[in-house]
Amino acid sequence: MDELALEELEQKRENTYRNIKFLGFVSVLAFAMAFIAYVSDGTTLGIGLASLGLVFLGMLAYLYQTIKKEIADKIYQPIFRKLNLEFEYQKNLDLEEVLSSRLFKKPDEYNSDGLIKGVVLDFPFKASNISLWEVEEERDSEGNTRTVRYLIFSGRLYIIDTPFNKKKIIVTSGRHNLPSTKGMQKTKLESGEFNKLFRVLAEDQIEVRRVLTPNVMERFIDLRKRVGKFHVSIIENRVYVAIDKSMKIKIKINKPVKEIIEHAKYLAEIEIESVSSLINTLKMQEEKIKRGLF
Repeated sequence: MDELALEELEQKRENTYRNIKFLGFVSVLAFAMAFIAYVSDGTTLGIGLASLGLVFLGMLAYLYQTIKKEIADKIYQPIFRKLNLEFEYQKNLDLEEVLSSRLFKKPDEYNSDGLIKGVVLDFPFKASNISLWEVEEERDSEGNTRTVRYLIFSGRLYIIDTPFNKKKIIVTSGRHNLPSTKGMQKTKLESGEFNKLFRVLAEDQIEVRRVLTPNVMERFIDLRKRVGKFHVSIIENRVYVAIDKSMKIKIKINKPVKEIIEHAKYLAEIEIESVSSLINTLKMQEEKIKRGLF
């Protein structure tokens, strides 16, 4: 994007953000006045003011979605296109795909957006922001109940289709509650540093050691230092990489356009390249196994 187009988009973002804040204020004001009118027996006036508040909220939502789409089209898409990747802000991963990773318990609430699609090392992949919550009803000592949402995971999940054909291998970092691990055993490997950072579960103890060699473990450690906590599962021909609390593809219209561009470049140049590097290491190890070197 040239400097003039950048300035025009920034001006539009500022104006839209200003209008959204104004609409938010008048919406709150309209609802407050509607409530006062209602308790004062002004039912008709209250309904009219509440309706006006809803109109303002509708206008706010329209402006918000419009400017987000324009920023996605003019900033994110060109950056990903340079890497031969597709980006669609309003598309996502469905919950069934996410749960097939065997990395997450089934949530009560689920959200996903910002779909990336492309090819890494000749392997097709897709990725998206995902958030999963558990919802519980809690009762206090006086018998009052409240709804509490517990975050299971929030970050980005990559799904890579490969020619590998493995039994289930799961690698997690930090405290992370998995769904049922029946049929799997905890695996301790020879790297002390790796064992401190990761927990490994596998169905086949011989196969997991052929996959997670010292070189592969070193790559896991490097990725942990670059992107923070992440989890990996290898199930048949798919590799799942879930980066915890990753820099989400979340377009914040209260941020300057230049800051949004830096965020997008970070995502493309750091996170995706790191995942690509991990997959490349696994690919090279698989080639060694096929040649009988392991």
